[in-house]
Amino acid sequence: MLLQWAQDARVRGLPVPDDQTLTLVANSRGFPPGANGPLIMRWRPVLNQLMWLSDSGHPDPLAQVLRGKPRAGQPQAPGQPQRPGQFPPPQGQPVPGQPLPGQPPVGMQQPARPGQPVTQQPNQPGFQPSAMSQPSAMSQSSASQQPARPGGWAPANAGQGLSPQSAVAPNPQSSAIGPHSSTSAATSAAIQPDAGTEGGAGPAQTQSAAEPHPDNPAPAPTDLQPDSAPLADRVLTRLRAWRQDSDASQVKDRHLRQVANADARTPEEIAGLLPASAKDHAGTIADLIAGLTGGAGGAKPSGGQTGFADPAQHGSIPSGQGSSAQPSGQPEQRQAEPERTPDPGPLDEGDRIEVAWHHTEAMLQLLSDFAQTDFSEPVGEPGGMRSSSLRDGGQQLRWPAYQPEDPESFVIYRLIADDDHVPYSPDASDVVAVTTNTNAQDRREFSSAVRHYQVWVNVGTDRTDALFAQPKLHAKLPMVARPQNVDIREDEGRVIGQWSVHPGARKVQVYRVPAERAQAAAGDPTYRILPDEANLGGFVDEDAETGRRYIYQLLVEADVDGVAQLSSPTSVPVNVTAVLDPVTDLTCTLSDDEQRPRFDLRWTAPPVGRVYIYRTASGPLPGADAETVSEEQLPQMKLRTEDRLAHPISAGDEGSTMMREVPWPREWVRTYFTPVTVLDGKARVGRTLPQVRTRAVTDAEVYERVTSQVLTMAWPEGAATVQVYSSVPGEAIDDVLEGPPLAEISAEAYQRLGGLHFTEQLDGRGCDLHLLPVSFAAGERVEGRITTVNYPGLLRIWYGIQLQDSTAEVRVRAERDNRSAPPMVLVHNPGRLPLDANDGTPVSVVAGGDQQLRARFSPLNGLTTAWSQPWYADLSRFSSGYLRVFIDVRPEHQAAVALLDPPLRALMLGGRA
Repeated sequence: MLLQWAQDARVRGLPVPDDQTLTLVANSRGFPPGANGPLIMRWRPVLNQLMWLSDSGHPDPLAQVLRGKPRAGQPQAPGQPQRPGQFPPPQGQPVPGQPLPGQPPVGMQQPARPGQPVTQQPNQPGFQPSAMSQPSAMSQSSASQQPARPGGWAPANAGQGLSPQSAVAPNPQSSAIGPHSSTSAATSAAIQPDAGTEGGAGPAQTQSAAEPHPDNPAPAPTDLQPDSAPLADRVLTRLRAWRQDSDASQVKDRHLRQVANADARTPEEIAGLLPASAKDHAGTIADLIAGLTGGAGGAKPSGGQTGFADPAQHGSIPSGQGSSAQPSGQPEQRQAEPERTPDPGPLDEGDRIEVAWHHTEAMLQLLSDFAQTDFSEPVGEPGGMRSSSLRDGGQQLRWPAYQPEDPESFVIYRLIADDDHVPYSPDASDVVAVTTNTNAQDRREFSSAVRHYQVWVNVGTDRTDALFAQPKLHAKLPMVARPQNVDIREDEGRVIGQWSVHPGARKVQVYRVPAERAQAAAGDPTYRILPDEANLGGFVDEDAETGRRYIYQLLVEADVDGVAQLSSPTSVPVNVTAVLDPVTDLTCTLSDDEQRPRFDLRWTAPPVGRVYIYRTASGPLPGADAETVSEEQLPQMKLRTEDRLAHPISAGDEGSTMMREVPWPREWVRTYFTPVTVLDGKARVGRTLPQVRTRAVTDAEVYERVTSQVLTMAWPEGAATVQVYSSVPGEAIDDVLEGPPLAEISAEAYQRLGGLHFTEQLDGRGCDLHLLPVSFAAGERVEGRITTVNYPGLLRIWYGIQLQDSTAEVRVRAERDNRSAPPMVLVHNPGRLPLDANDGTPVSVVAGGDQQLRARFSPLNGLTTAWSQPWYADLSRFSSGYLRVFIDVRPEHQAAVALLDPPLRALMLGGRA
């Protein structure tokens, strides 16, 4: 938007800031140090208005500023239905699309030169406050809506039904910067107090210019030719020609521009815009303007013809405030504001002058009478100033009276201020007040962390002589802005604070002062808290003592000429009420007695209140611990009085509190312990501690499947899983549990599979299996008692038979080396595979190199993993059938040995199946 405005201005041949600077202004929504050049300062009010209208939701800010036709898609006539989120035109401004006939675009007027007075009226399209021109009254009324933005414009509040102009305050007048803008009679009337504001008798209903009055319908839109010359340009051209013809050289170009851009039509109004030496020409100039407008010298356009609100019809807007009109059909809503003494208005009566920054017309006229500062005389060494905060916002500034050499001299003071730099001239900064007193008020909002005040004094033999004299710097005061939107409150025993500070603030010092010590001076380091934090956005005080009253003091720290300086204190009283703290560290220790289980409870007692422990079979309602409730509400949260434990409470070690030897209900598997802090009928539920009493594994047994094993058991009640640890027989259990488990199975998997099938074979030499039931409560692991079952192991032996004619060769080997070997026997069955050692005919064998036949055989030196020496059997008497080797031991010993058969074809004789 700013770049489009600059492009249009360059087409018209006007000098404007470069695109890079405008982009910096748009991105920062203000005027940072890198964007304070001369062109920026000259166009600052126009840029302020563009950005402010954009932030306020105006449908077409550029068209509003240029007073051109609305862009495509924008409303083109007053009375057109307003879209949601669209702001009505500002009070006293033309409706977008209906420019004031003959007026030039405000955004394209040539800005004033430094030192040139500016005629600008509040509530006009070209007028916006500078970075330091927001009155604190406006900021206070909008504190609960939106904070003021750095850079000098304030957002409008659509929720209040305000037009964009309603948030605009008059600008402190400066003779250094600002493009000219026009002044209408409607606007002049609009800045006078009405019956609904300070000094009035009662509230008055206002109406936006975009809404036609029921008794005075809006006029039809005027189709202006965009190429027609604006009235102000034609007036300026005509006045320049008159000046050349009449040799009125005392009337400068800046005076003619003020007249051309203003809405002044009568000689009296025009005389107010001319210097004293040229006021006699006011009548002639009025006649010239009347000739161009086609009316008499005193004629003025009416509000209905120009698009301005008629103050007599809609009510007037007090200086520095906006319209309070609500959209049609909505009730009026007003933000409560602090009471303020009614503004008596400007005072300029000879030797008494009291003109403040918001007395726009009087200030402009008075500043134009001062001689321009040329530094031809020493400005002097300034003294100090004093300030105090006003209840309704702003500052009361005081300075010592200037002591001239002649006591009869006329002395007049100019109070100026600058939020960006230290002022060097009263002509190049915001003028807060012009007065013959030694005090003034400044209610404008800060735009940076430091504001530099200066008082310049003009001295002369009389008023005229003083105004034409060179000023002297009389007093100065750098002031650090206090924090804005301060909100400090107690929150559940803590004190939390939130605020905002202006750019340039280094830190905010926070002090917690007991109320009984508040009479001491602010900034006592004894009471400072959080000294190592910047606290630029707020703080959290965890250490405030409950039940006490404190005064929290805030002092903003900023650099002033390289030295840290503090703001005046902002004090907020806070009562820290006694807060019930919940118990969050309850622990439970369960005894190992399976027959008579007991548990001990331990917790840390809170600072206030009594703690009760509830034992329930199910937990309290979700969210029961969210906040403090009435004690009568506990049964509704499943915390009944009969569930409250009545066991004695004793002191534990390290400041803890204990409840000992509490029995566990036999029929319960899971129990919930809930601590509740109670005080004066209020209760605070603490963290519930769920506990599971996991029973031990019973009836555990290992089933041998030769190549695998299966563990069966009676599943322990309450267990989620069972973990199995393996160790050599007799090893300590604690050492075993330090390693990973051999296997683990859940309750669901056990029911589905019928047992725990080990994925790896157990140690054949035998081992102990330790079964650990595990449950979970509150995300924590709860272990039951361990059950140990012994696996005796298994010796696996393979044998092989090789048939050669009528001889069978038998060899054996084992899974592992074994010093001894069980006796074996070879059995023949003519019809089927033998089932045991007695199911067939024993076949004697003879060892290699030995002629003695044996019915039972075994390796003499024990078993090895290699094939043994062969044994031979004579099969001449068997023509068919099956052979098979068996272990020949007692049945009770057979479980420890497994003899594995070779393939079936190796056991068949004579090719029979």
